[in-house]
Amino acid sequence: MYKQWTGLCAVIAASLAVLVACGGGDSVDEGPAPPFGAHERLLYDASSNTTGTVPRRASGAVVLQLEPRGELALPLLGDTADIGTDAVWLDLVRDSALGVKLTEASLETVDSVALHDRGGSQVWIANSAVRDASIWVPRGPGNTPWPRYQLRIKPAASATQASQVIVWFGHAQSRPHSASDLARVAQDGVASCVSCNLQGTQLGGFKLAGGNLSKANLRNAWLADVAPALLDLQGNAAFALFLDASVVRGADLSGANLSGADLTGAIVNGAGRSPASLQGTNLSNAVLNNLILDLADLSGANLSGAQVRLASLMGADLGGSVLTNTDFRGANLTGANLTGANLTGADLSSSRLVGADFTGANLTGTVLLGATWIDGRVCVTPSIGTCTQDQ
Repeated sequence: MYKQWTGLCAVIAASLAVLVACGGGDSVDEGPAPPFGAHERLLYDASSNTTGTVPRRASGAVVLQLEPRGELALPLLGDTADIGTDAVWLDLVRDSALGVKLTEASLETVDSVALHDRGGSQVWIANSAVRDASIWVPRGPGNTPWPRYQLRIKPAASATQASQVIVWFGHAQSRPHSASDLARVAQDGVASCVSCNLQGTQLGGFKLAGGNLSKANLRNAWLADVAPALLDLQGNAAFALFLDASVVRGADLSGANLSGADLTGAIVNGAGRSPASLQGTNLSNAVLNNLILDLADLSGANLSGAQVRLASLMGADLGGSVLTNTDFRGANLTGANLTGANLTGADLSSSRLVGADFTGANLTGTVLLGATWIDGRVCVTPSIGTCTQDQ
């Protein structure tokens, strides 16, 4: 049934660990417009989320947080696969070649990438011993279900911190942003566009540090630094897998004004362990729900009134930041630096705070009910301003 891939797809760049799928055939029925920009918790899983999203061509980016240890899992709903392994299912809407080429840089992030079929059988695995793996999969008759496969990504054995893996399925079939707004950003030396609609756009090539994108719609936008050419999938390529910072680096948003902006689903950190810099950024009343900001520099930032629910800020630097009335419900702040931060009225209920540093922080009126405190114990009622623990 399968034929070995014989060069139908060109690897995007020699230094890039990239997974590609190419297709062929004319008049292929690819069904309705695919879901775009689904985050990890929305993804389909055969056992735990059978109604979840299965990405395919033109589904944008899916960001996976690759945790080396189970206790670092994403808040509340956890990981997409076994402890230490992340997974994503994908549908093939046309004849496709599935392959991966691992580089030295990517092997610092992952131990292996494996492809499994719908029944769970391993099709191939790429690792330090076999860095190139590929297979050709025909779409099959049009009246049959799309072939479905699963990628399983295992973190490097030496990893001690979470990494970010970005699976790119290509631009949406219809662009939801305003072309004129994007043109305004492109014209300025420093990005400036108040209340602009930049949803789903790639902004990493613009100068964002010190810019003004207050009240902007940045949902599913790329703020991380990646060459736009890498997102322009050639021919029938269906997706690419970014594993390290050599191609996707964390965004530099230091000193920018993002007050009131909606960054839901945005890509801010780079691939691998390349954090974003938001030092001194104004994020007051911004929407940062579900965002991955591990190791990010948010020192001195203003997040007053911001929504940061279910976000991951493991090891992030929030020292001296303004977090008054910030909504951190369900967020993961494991190992975060909150020294000198103002958390007056903030809601950290059900958050993870193990190993976080609150030295000199203002916790007046801070809600900690249900949070896992710095010592690993759960805060019980009332836990306002201090963590009340069972005796």
